[in-house]
Amino acid sequence: MLLLAALAVWPAAGSGSGDGQSADQGAVQLAFLYNFTKFTEWPESAWAGRSEFELCILGEDPFGPALDDLHNRTVKDRPIHVSRPRSASALVKCHLVYVSPSEGWRTRQILQEIARAPILSVSAVDEFTGQGGMIRQFWENGRARFEINLKAAREGGLTLSSKLLELASRVLRE
Repeated sequence: MLLLAALAVWPAAGSGSGDGQSADQGAVQLAFLYNFTKFTEWPESAWAGRSEFELCILGEDPFGPALDDLHNRTVKDRPIHVSRPRSASALVKCHLVYVSPSEGWRTRQILQEIARAPILSVSAVDEFTGQGGMIRQFWENGRARFEINLKAAREGGLTLSSKLLELASRVLRE
């Protein structure tokens, strides 16, 4: 919990966002992703026949070399496997999907494809949570922040910890 609280106020090492983000910002965003998994519960059906936690990145990888830090980590006692599906229909195997800003033009299509599935959807795309995504990451006053669409998470069968909700800058409930 302390790690997540520290990350919520971690100042960004670089400036800007989106395509011009620094490697340090990518590392902070990735740390958030990993910590989001600690405060999310997936339904048992999401684990059926699965020995790995599937973290999917759709579009350009904004995390850089920080992604290598996940190779020895686990989520819910399962090793993390990172994949890069090319189509929205291939996302059904994911436990967490990060929708890169490079895919912002088709966010609605992507979210429709995985709607009501037990897939934690995260992105830095503007209006991501307003379009039905679960968590949007953003930078505010040089600090990493996030907002949550609780309704979307519930519709997907996911339970987000009250501790995570408390740390969010904004929670959409309806």
